[in-house]
Formats: sequence, C-alpha cells, structure tokens
Amino acid sequence: MERRVVITGMGAITPLGNDLQTTWQGVTSGCSGIGQITIFDASTFPVRIAAEVKNFTPDLSALPADLRLLAGRSSQLGLHAAGMAIQDAGIDLARTDRRRIGVALGGDEEYLRFGMLAQIYAPAYTYRAFAEGQDAYIEMLAHSPRLGKVWSLRKKTDIGSKAISLVYNLQGPLESSHTACSSSGHAIGKAKRLIEQDDCDVVIAGGHCSMVSEFSVAGF
Repeated sequence: MERRVVITGMGAITPLGNDLQTTWQGVTSGCSGIGQITIFDASTFPVRIAAEVKNFTPDLSALPADLRLLAGRSSQLGLHAAGMAIQDAGIDLARTDRRRIGVALGGDEEYLRFGMLAQIYAPAYTYRAFAEGQDAYIEMLAHSPRLGKVWSLRKKTDIGSKAISLVYNLQGPLESSHTACSSSGHAIGKAKRLIEQDDCDVVIAGGHCSMVSEFSVAGF
C-alpha cells in the first residue's frame, strides 16, 4: 500500500514578498510583482520591466566558507525558502534521522550578468582558448579570477539541492529537475514518489530560479 503524502510546511521568496505570508497576501489581494528592472541598467532595452524579488539580502553564513562562491542568486533564494519551509513544518532536525530526509528541487542555472564578466574571464587567455583549443582552455582556467574557477559548477542545475543538503546535513536522496517552466512541478512529483516508495519520510521539494539579466531579457 502506498504511503500518504502531505504538505507539512512551506516557504517562499517571490516578487510578491520575501516570505510565505506576504506572498499569499499579495496573491489573494490581486497584487502584481512586476515593476521596473533594478538588478541591471535596462534603460537601453525595449523592455524595462520584470518580476524581480525585491530587497533580498542573502545570508551565506550558514554555508561553509569554501562553498560560498558556489551559491549564486538562484541557489541563495532556494536556501532561504527551504529554511522557511523546514521551520514552518516544525521539523526538529536534531531529533530526526537525516538519512530519511531528501531534497527534490527544480533548479535553474546561474545567469551571467555583464557586471560579472571581469570576475569570471581573463580576456587575454579567453581568446586563445577559443582559437587554440583544450591546452589554452586549461591555461585560461588557471589565470581566471576566483569566481571563474568555479563558474562551471555554479551553473549546474543541482547546485541548489546540494547546498541545501550540506547546510542542513540532509543525507537522503537528492533529485534535481531542469525542464524549463515545469521544473518545480516535476521535482514535487519526484518528492511524492520518494515518500510513497518509502525512500524518505520527508522531502524538501519545490524550486528556485533567478533569470533577470541582460542576456535573458534580451533573448526573450
């Protein structure tokens, strides 16, 4: 017989509010989270509005120091929303078998902003990497700024799931979905099956995304 699955706690950071209560109030009152873009200078773009998360200042102190560079804005949103959900569910991690707690998230890769280019690429070596191939690419990585050395990891879909599991020492299965707008829905479906099939007692499920950047706005 399949085990029943219930939602015990929720957390949210959205364009309507930086917690579940404020977001829900915005939904029920018909508020819009759309406004002028502030993350970058959009004055030269034909579209200058987007649904940004506003006034979000991440606290990365819970992450080990050597992992802080890996957490981009998308992962930071996921970390904080997961913390709210755990608190809302009343889970006492100190008294819970963490091997029975999993993570299933829909994630989006970190979007590059123009202001980050100098933090990632060493221009003199980047051109050679394109022109000369593998050996020059390795040389480019060696001379890249600090963020550039971990950029390929930061762009991985599963970095948010792994950050949450590390911060909260969750030792159950990890699932990551990257299927565009359906990513979080797929992740919740995976979480349901993990519980039904007795692989987990609890799964942190949902998704995180932060895609307001020059490239994505221009592309869309």
